Amino acid sequence: MLRESSWRRRARWFRCAIAAMAAGTAVLPPPDARAASGDPAPTASPLSPATPAYFRFLYPMYAKAPRPAEIYRQGGIPAIVPKLEVDWDPFGRVGTYLPNGPVQTAANAFFQALGTNGRSCATCHQPSSGMGLSLRNIKARFNATGGKDPLFAPVDGANCPPAAPPGSTPTTNRAAYSVMLDRGAVRIPLPWPPRDAGGMAKPVEFDITITPQADKPGCNVDSTYGVTAGYVSVYRRPLMAAQMNFKTLRANGKGPILPGSLMWDGREPSLEQQAINATLGHAQATHAPTTAELRQIVQFQNGIFSAQLIDGAAGRLDAQGAKGGPVHLAKQVPEQAVGPTFDEYQRWAGGAAKARSIARGQDIFNNRLFIIQNVAGFNDRVDVGNPAVGSCSTCHNVAHAGSDALAGPQRDIGIGGTAQFIGGPKPAASLPRFTLTCHADAIPHPYLGRGPIVTNDPGMALLTGKCADIGKFTLPQLRALAAREPYFHDGSARTLKAVVDVYNQRFNVGLTAQDEEDLVSFLAAL
Repeated sequence: MLRESSWRRRARWFRCAIAAMAAGTAVLPPPDARAASGDPAPTASPLSPATPAYFRFLYPMYAKAPRPAEIYRQGGIPAIVPKLEVDWDPFGRVGTYLPNGPVQTAANAFFQALGTNGRSCATCHQPSSGMGLSLRNIKARFNATGGKDPLFAPVDGANCPPAAPPGSTPTTNRAAYSVMLDRGAVRIPLPWPPRDAGGMAKPVEFDITITPQADKPGCNVDSTYGVTAGYVSVYRRPLMAAQMNFKTLRANGKGPILPGSLMWDGREPSLEQQAINATLGHAQATHAPTTAELRQIVQFQNGIFSAQLIDGAAGRLDAQGAKGGPVHLAKQVPEQAVGPTFDEYQRWAGGAAKARSIARGQDIFNNRLFIIQNVAGFNDRVDVGNPAVGSCSTCHNVAHAGSDALAGPQRDIGIGGTAQFIGGPKPAASLPRFTLTCHADAIPHPYLGRGPIVTNDPGMALLTGKCADIGKFTLPQLRALAAREPYFHDGSARTLKAVVDVYNQRFNVGLTAQDEEDLVSFLAAL
């Protein structure tokens, strides 16, 4: 029997939250009991020798960023995540499945506020959003709490910390939170120039220029948080935190992870280190999670599965011979596909109208060939060539999940402006517009040369300093897409139709209106 109570529980929670705040009862005690008094800044560094160089440089900046004036209880977290939770989304209902049974959130570190600003992992990774963060979810929490949900902590929920001084909220100062509220993107600060293990600046192959007129959110020209202070701020969507064994290709949680598979730029070496850095950074903790807490967080991410379960027109996606939904996903082995990436809807080719549309979309995804060219990180590989012939499944090749099985799966398809002259979108005026100029002695970008290159986000190049890495981003998973809009790393595609349009134009795929409708139907059924 399907459980649909979580949606109603959340609606009740939001109503209760408003009443509690009105009564002055919604303020939490300091979330980090280990830092319950005085200045939350640590007296000794909590960083371990394994901390990546980029985060070693960033931590003092995270630590000094302002905390919310009042810390309210995290929104949208029920007392128990059931074995199978079902939540509404624009295309039907998304399912979240725990094969090992229900989880009590109060006893699981993934849901606990381990820092000083009220945030937990679940702040940006919620079952109702396919273990990601939908714009619907963000707006509901904004409306319910007047912007006092920990999601809006100034450290990175605001466009820039100084834009949201103590006492300021999205209600009174919405412009300071415009990127979060309009794109669902979080501010990601990175060192510039990038740092080596000893904290020294790495050699870089390009210069970054940004003017106040080109820096719409304003953080890159800020004297404390901007380029002159040694930081570059970009704005990226939270990735989903479910079936992470399909992202790292660790069967049963064992063996080394797929290198470079985590985060939009591949910067984290493991789920454990990612959890540490997120807790110390996004949650502004004074201490890293304990070994037991880390184990619990990682086990939860590898042991929860999220996928669309019900289509509004086709019905159950695991019925009539189909293998959609999270329960079937949990039974699969993380591996590169041998043949088509997805086979969930082969049996629906002769079904009702919407079922046939989904099956046709799956066939287009797996088998429709088109010319792939000028994609850095793909076409410049010696075993690929430029141009190459492939399908959607060529790059989205992890069976049943749609991520990439190659080590270092970062590609530049042109989101953010790097392909604006070959069919890609232009840089957005509402995000930073960086001008990058590669040095004369640098290996040039394989398709953009030495520039100048205008982009909203240099991507992987902010970590490596290499001209050839400009615009590269990690291929994400494709499950539960219907529940976690908007799309791409910068939230630039509001709908799945917009995603399909970008690819159709960028690679001249030649999709008809019916093809696009079928492909959207399939992507929404993943």
